[in-house]
Amino acid sequence: MADASWQVQKAIYAKLKAALSVSVYDDVPTNAQSPYVTIGDDTASDDSTKTDDRQQISLTIHAWSEKAGRKEVKELGAEIYAALHKQNLIVAGFTVRETRWEFGDTIREPDGHTYHGVQRFRVFVQG
Repeated sequence: MADASWQVQKAIYAKLKAALSVSVYDDVPTNAQSPYVTIGDDTASDDSTKTDDRQQISLTIHAWSEKAGRKEVKELGAEIYAALHKQNLIVAGFTVRETRWEFGDTIREPDGHTYHGVQRFRVFVQG
């Protein structure tokens, strides 16, 4: 089975771009205005059975806000969750068995005014 991680990332990007009212980036431009969302690191692992070629793709989604307090970044996190958790995901060349939210975290960045939301999702694909 081919590595599904690039196709999964493209599908996640398309899903978030359609669902969110903020910009979604893989590579953040220097002039990006907060709030925005970024697609972070991913890990692909084998999940095959004796009869099926399968992979699990674990990836992080980051929300960024410079508004005072955590409200905006938490609202973005809720929108990301609604867009991805147990939702239909179309991945070219693969069948998605499930997309599952694993955890979310909200962090105040060291600059003292940027809030950073992190969520991890796991996508189960079959080739």
